[in-house]
This record gives sequence, C-alpha cells and structure tokens, in this order.
Amino acid sequence: MLLLFGLFAAILLLDTPMSALAARSAATKPKIAKQVESQKNPDYQRMKLVRVMDREGWGEPVEAFRLLLPSDWKTEGGIRWVSDLGCPPNIIHVEFRATAPDGVTGVEFLPSFTWASSDDPMMQNIIQQQAQNRLGCSYGPPVGAVDFLHQKLVPQFRPNARIQSEEILQAATKTLQANFAAINQQYAAKGLQAMQTGDVGRVRLAYAMGAREVEEWISASVVANITVGMSTAGAMQGNLNATARSYQLTGQDVYVMRAPKGQLDGQAALFSLIFDSIRLNPQYLAAVSRFYANIARINAQGAADRHRIWKEAQAYIDKTRQEAYAYQQQVQDRIHEQFGQTIRGVETYKDPRSNERVELSSGYQQAWSNGKGEYIVSDSVNFDPRVVLKEDWTLMKKEQER
Repeated sequence: MLLLFGLFAAILLLDTPMSALAARSAATKPKIAKQVESQKNPDYQRMKLVRVMDREGWGEPVEAFRLLLPSDWKTEGGIRWVSDLGCPPNIIHVEFRATAPDGVTGVEFLPSFTWASSDDPMMQNIIQQQAQNRLGCSYGPPVGAVDFLHQKLVPQFRPNARIQSEEILQAATKTLQANFAAINQQYAAKGLQAMQTGDVGRVRLAYAMGAREVEEWISASVVANITVGMSTAGAMQGNLNATARSYQLTGQDVYVMRAPKGQLDGQAALFSLIFDSIRLNPQYLAAVSRFYANIARINAQGAADRHRIWKEAQAYIDKTRQEAYAYQQQVQDRIHEQFGQTIRGVETYKDPRSNERVELSSGYQQAWSNGKGEYIVSDSVNFDPRVVLKEDWTLMKKEQER
C-alpha cells in the first residue's frame, strides 16, 4: 500500500536549501490569493473541498482522497485502472489535475510506476522475458528519484520541457529512510537478506503551453525493495553465498506544481495550503490492499468479485482503521515538517455545519465555512466574509479551542 499511495505521505514542495525562497514566500503569503475575488482583497483565500474519486474499480464511485482547492479552479481526472496484470502495482493510476482560471497555474498528480531490476545478468534476462510474456514488471536499472524523473517521467509526460535544475531533497529523503528503519530491523532480526530504502528528488522544468511560457516543479520519491540471493553465475561455479541483489522499485509521490514563467516561486504558500489539506480515505486504502492480496482470485473470478472485496474491506477496516490511520497520519505529519520553511504545518478545524474535520495550513488567523464545501482562510482578524462578500459564513474554531 505504501508503494501505491505513499505519494500522499510526502508533500514535496520545498526542501531546506531553498531558505531564501521560503523567506520570500512567507513575506508575500498574504498576497497569494484567489484568482478573482482575492485579487480584489488579498486578506483571504477562498477554497472548496474536492473529493477525488475512483469510479472504475469497484462497481460504484469510491472516494480515494480529498483536498482543498481554490474555489474557481477546475478539476479533472481521478483514479484510473489500466490493464497491467503482469505488474499489479501498475494497475491503479492516480491521474488528477486542478487548474486556475488563467489556464496555467495548477497542481497535478501523475501515476506511480513500478519496475524490476537485478545485478545478476541471468536474472536480468528472466525479468525481461517475464515482462514480455506479461508475467512480471518491466526491467530497468535501479535508479534514484532524480534519475527516475529525468530518464523516465519527464520524457513520457513532458517531452518538450527543458530541465532547468534537479536535486535530491535531503530532508525529505532522511525522513523517508527513517520510516524504513523499523522494517529493516525486523528483516535483520529474522535473518532475512532484504531491506527497503529510497530517496526523494525534484526537477524544475520550463516549456511552452500554447503561446505561454510556464515553469513547474515535478517531485517524486523512489522506493526500492531489495532482496539478496545467490548469483546464478556464482552458483554454477560452486559459490553459494548470497551476493546478487534483486530490486522492485517504485517511482511514486509524483506531484506537479505549475505557474506562468516568473510566478512559480511566488505561489509556494498556495501550493502548501493545497497539499497540506490532502487526506486519504482509510477505507479506500484498506480496499486496495485487500485487492492486491486477492488479485490472483480476482483474475480467476472476474471483476464481479471486486465489489464484494470492497464491502469486506469496509467491515475489516472498522476494526483497524483508527490504529492504521493514526500511524499514517503520524508519518505524514513528520514528513510535512521536513519540506522546507514554507511548510508551516497544519491545524485542524471542525466545520460547525457539517461536523467534518478540516486540515488547513497553519499561519492563517481564521477559517470560515459556508456549509457548501467551501472554506475561507484569512490572515486578518478583522476580515469578515459576511460583511465583505455579503454571504452566509460561519467562523470555524481550531480543535484545541473547543
């Protein structure tokens, strides 16, 4: 499950080397505003709650995750299922885009991609043959996040883009690897020749959208599951030591942040607000996990079995969701702290009209709800949307204030 939806556990906006940009963003944060209304009044940002749905996999629409977006942004896409039975992790794709009225500024989630590798030449041939016969994942070299973006993702999704810079995000990488420490300790305690590792990186691109020049950050993590076994060539010579490494690698957490040329850095606080608000549906996570656990049976019995598995997962998650979700949230919160000084953490509000909990980027003085899935955050304690907008809004309280 981490390999598919780890993307929501890491909000890859800015890393610590960008402290100058962070300072600029903090200074200009009140000026980052909704494209129409907030340009008239920079004291607030009007947001809407968006549910990203999986409409293909379960016989009925299911919410995969939710997030806050500026109210006048358009959205498209969601969760797609593709035919890749040879490599099950590549079946479910996250393909979602949100775009501002200017047609350029926006965010995007791109699909993860899993492949296999080995440093044993004979195993390399086996992997390639299995992939050709649709019995395994495709073969590729064991690379990190920057090379994954540079060699695989950018050529596929941005073939005409110019890479302006690329870097490993050190703080995010450290946090990611720390989360694997407990797993690797368990492997070692059981005498297993296996480990998990990974890193996080990003590239900055420039390209043309029609007649307009745009810039964007694309960030991703690569997670490697490594097992060590005998080299086939060595075994043929009587060497039975475990020296050959086999890899399953996944490029995930693929986020895009885009703006017109010269405006990308100034949108950092807005992107922070959006990505900080992402919340997974734990029932969906459980259902997908159970889908992969039962994929052989699904292949045999057909798609009708998916609906039953979804219902089973709902019952199952009722027993475990609190613990699992709490752990997932703890990991997410720890990682949030690593991604630069522009990420100021999140605060939890309760919508008095819907009783829903809403996560908003900290640093805003107030948050308001209109009961229609829209929220306003403001830096000014004197701002009152009931007066300024002449609409029905209710002030939300932070959970610790209740």
